[in-house]
Amino acid sequence: MNLYFDQFDAVTEKQKVAAMLSTLSGSAGRWAEAYVKKNLDNEVVSYRTLCFEMEQMWGIADREGKAIRELDALKQETKTITEYVALFRQKSARCRFSDYDLIRRFRMGLQQRVRDQLAHVAAASKNTLETLIRHAIEIGQNLEELDAEKKAYRSQWTPRATTHQSTQGSAPKTVSQGGDAMDVDAQKQKGGPRPQVNQPGGFKCYRCGKEGHMARNCSEKPKEKFVKATTSEEKKPEESVEAMIRRVIAENMKKDF
Repeated sequence: MNLYFDQFDAVTEKQKVAAMLSTLSGSAGRWAEAYVKKNLDNEVVSYRTLCFEMEQMWGIADREGKAIRELDALKQETKTITEYVALFRQKSARCRFSDYDLIRRFRMGLQQRVRDQLAHVAAASKNTLETLIRHAIEIGQNLEELDAEKKAYRSQWTPRATTHQSTQGSAPKTVSQGGDAMDVDAQKQKGGPRPQVNQPGGFKCYRCGKEGHMARNCSEKPKEKFVKATTSEEKKPEESVEAMIRRVIAENMKKDF
């Protein structure tokens, strides 16, 4: 109200009291009825007295204590550095702390990343509250600018499809189609799409000799295989009776000589 009255010249005490009482309503208006009557009856009620009685009736009994509690609870968190500084100045103006206590409270309320950057500032250049606030504002604004650049970059960035992603759903070429045997085997081990073995030009069946499938998928019955039994010594042909007689006579003649 004092700022309002300073705009006018030669404002009387009665006019100040009347203007003050006219702004009150509710329970405060009922309280002010007695002063309104006194003012109408030209009873002397000074503007200063009215302000004092209003402070006693409706003011905060422990204004400084409330300011101290608000200052201790003040944290920057998601606020910008300038918003935090403005709130800190507003609440600290109602407290009678030393410069040292205000510096400690100001630092504790800052974001962790701002405190980390303040640690690199020389102690001699931040030994007062004003110099500390100046450095904190500079660091905080730089970090906020960096955050804005990151946010703008993320909103403009779109993922680019790689060659692996674009060909993930397609089957690799088989060996007969000119593909690399190692790539085909690696694709099988990864659990990726297998080559189309039932397509012409894929594999050749070793059972029927046709292309397009493997022997394990062949619908024709396997052919019987005969294995020739062999012995370590070949079986000699049977000897005739005449040849046997000649052999016996020859052996006896050898014995007589």
